[in-house]
Amino acid sequence: MIYLTTLKNSIFLYILLFYLFIDTGHSQGTNYDFEKIQIGEVQNLLVWLALHPDNKTLAVTSHQSFPLYMYNLESKQVENQFDVGNWYAGSRARFSKNGKYLMLQQLFYMDYAPNKDREVNFEVMDVATGKSMLNFGDYHDAKITPDEKHLVTLSGGDRVAIHDIETRKELRSFVVPEATNSLAVSSDGKLIAVAHKTYKSDLVKNPAYKNNKKNQPILEKYKQQISVFDYNTFEKLYTIDAFYDLVYLIDYSDDGEYLFVYSIPHEKLQGPNGKKSYVEVVNAKTGEPLRNSFGSLANYEPDFKLSHNKKYFGILSLSTRFPELHIYDFETNVLLKRFELSYRLFEKTKEGEFPTDGRGSFIFLPGDEEVLIVFGNRLIKWKMEL
Repeated sequence: MIYLTTLKNSIFLYILLFYLFIDTGHSQGTNYDFEKIQIGEVQNLLVWLALHPDNKTLAVTSHQSFPLYMYNLESKQVENQFDVGNWYAGSRARFSKNGKYLMLQQLFYMDYAPNKDREVNFEVMDVATGKSMLNFGDYHDAKITPDEKHLVTLSGGDRVAIHDIETRKELRSFVVPEATNSLAVSSDGKLIAVAHKTYKSDLVKNPAYKNNKKNQPILEKYKQQISVFDYNTFEKLYTIDAFYDLVYLIDYSDDGEYLFVYSIPHEKLQGPNGKKSYVEVVNAKTGEPLRNSFGSLANYEPDFKLSHNKKYFGILSLSTRFPELHIYDFETNVLLKRFELSYRLFEKTKEGEFPTDGRGSFIFLPGDEEVLIVFGNRLIKWKMEL
């Protein structure tokens, strides 16, 4: 009991300092239609949300040694809880294509190093039993294949390997020179996309490089590209004709239509307003970069998602004072709605409630009329009214 009281007080102190740092004023008056949902123990800071393909089971990760919850959206009950992903700052979560496994990726409070590729821990959990199937330490990235038989990993700076999930054996591998932080497996399992530094041999053939000598050092030192490989043969098929900042996450949409690229400009290229990051979009069928681009000012790597009907794109950001969820029209890039995670959400707080530590996660609920947002030790259910 003493431990829980101390932990609870520590969490309150950390969150109070966070809000005092970003604002000393009052929140804006708003008329959002929302409700709070408690999941698990009241002293438990929630971290990440993932929606199962059945559209009714929600995985909710926690920080430190608190459990991962499986919450049923229909019965509004916790159906299971598992002792996995016990990392201090919690974990990112994503279900495999049919929901057999849950991929957990370690999160940090400080997760950005401009001059060093990120290495984190990964864990694959069997959803039915909670059994940990695979653990990898200090890897750049890991993705479960659509057939749910294999795990594709990026490690050692340039090595892409395929592992059998059941036997835990590595089957085969290949090298992508100067690979960086992220890879993705297409929804049909035929392609592997890998982020890497720019190659001088490719740059000299690119008009954007040849015709702009002023930007040549920037493209050589501070930009990255993404190449796409055949999953079966490892043959390089093409390099996407675009230059990105430091790529920290790439992912194919569930239907395989889009490839999302999340990047952060090198600190030498950051503007005067501090850290800004971007999600850019590629046509996954043709490899053509699209005009869709969505920015974020979040202090931490933001969660972002495409709605089920593909009309809306959500990304977490930061206003001058508070974390916010931004909802965009995916086709036009127009900002439609903002939900501010501000003081007003806990002005009438119940005993044991406390707000976010600045990080966040969300999901679009089936029907795309409502979203669930992590907010401290509660979830916020927001009716968007688009």
